[in-house]
Amino acid sequence: QELREHADEMVDSRFVRHSVTATTSGSTGEPTRLRLSARYVALDYACMFRHWAKAGYSFGYRFGAFRTYAPKKADAPFWKFRRIQNTLYFSAYQLRPDTYQDYMEVLLRYKPKFLRGYPSALAVFADLAFEDRNRLSFVRGVFTASETLGHVERESIERTFGPVVYDWYGMTEPAVVITERREQDCMRVEWFYGFPEFLKTRDDSNLRSLVATSLHNPVMPLIRYETGDAIELLNENPEIGELYPDIRAVFGRKDQVIRTPEGGRLPSLNFHSLLQEYGEILRFQFIQDAIDRVEVRLLFRMEIESKKKDVIVRALDEEIGARLGPSICLGIGEATSFVRSGEGKINPFVVRDF
Repeated sequence: QELREHADEMVDSRFVRHSVTATTSGSTGEPTRLRLSARYVALDYACMFRHWAKAGYSFGYRFGAFRTYAPKKADAPFWKFRRIQNTLYFSAYQLRPDTYQDYMEVLLRYKPKFLRGYPSALAVFADLAFEDRNRLSFVRGVFTASETLGHVERESIERTFGPVVYDWYGMTEPAVVITERREQDCMRVEWFYGFPEFLKTRDDSNLRSLVATSLHNPVMPLIRYETGDAIELLNENPEIGELYPDIRAVFGRKDQVIRTPEGGRLPSLNFHSLLQEYGEILRFQFIQDAIDRVEVRLLFRMEIESKKKDVIVRALDEEIGARLGPSICLGIGEATSFVRSGEGKINPFVVRDF
């Protein structure tokens, strides 16, 4: 919260040159804007390439991605090729039983050696593709990120693709990266990236609150940043030659998925990616209380004028509506009250039982 409210004060003007602006996905419902130095961005990519290499990745290999892409028009294809990344992006919004064959045909033509994306989206595709799993032997690795990878999703993905899943935990805030080991028996901190601390939450638990300090972003250094996520340790003390204990799992970034009447499951991170583009929005919340109805509540910053709010609401009504599809009734507008959990937390996605 302090970072959101005082972001401009945390920028060191000596390092602004060659830095870029980035926005968090808003997995807490409140996106945050950050300044990132060019050297940090290069390090981040190097860390990703190093992680992908665990499954045999080398520069230029083809990727298929189930994340970030959403068709702009109703008749647009469910996929888009980005040549500079040599990656075929698939939309998670239209992925459902009646469209699965279209996805499969394109994937078989492209034959990427690796897949990456949101665990929830990859799990949906893996479930649909189980009967065709013998045709997918060209996939050598599957990389999950941006959401918590649960046991059920890992089992779904590995049932179809085999034991080739490698999980990544990171954040736009350049504080820490934790990746799955090549042996796939645990996760470990990338020690050169940031300095983590695992603070006890309960004496009888291996759960720890994750606090981290960035090491490579002088333009906006974060010191003892409370990530809001929890770590489950595999052991209390580091192994010989290691700086940090092994990690069993990371918790805290999992939202519910929105279900559609056609049988689709829409990952929440797709909507986070859309909302993060609107800096005028302070908080948002999606509420689904029926299979064919979704309400979106928005809290704007105080200085935003009414006309500007109307423009944003109309734009979001069109963009979110296109992602939900015509069978879901969408209600969207400004609000001052939000649904809270029993602990008082405002979850950005509330899907009721129906």
